[in-house]
Amino acid sequence: MEPATTVLTLLPIMIIVFYLIPIVFIVWVTFTVIKLLKQQSKLLGEINEKMNK
Repeated sequence: MEPATTVLTLLPIMIIVFYLIPIVFIVWVTFTVIKLLKQQSKLLGEINEKMNK
């Protein structure tokens, strides 16, 4: 197999990978931020309850 043929064979896979990696990263960041915001809200709620006592 010639190197050019190998590159052309791998091109569709590379395109999928280059589109898939950013999408997966964005989803991961989104879920991480949501999780951290929920923890922060819970902590702030607990602080608020302690201050109101």
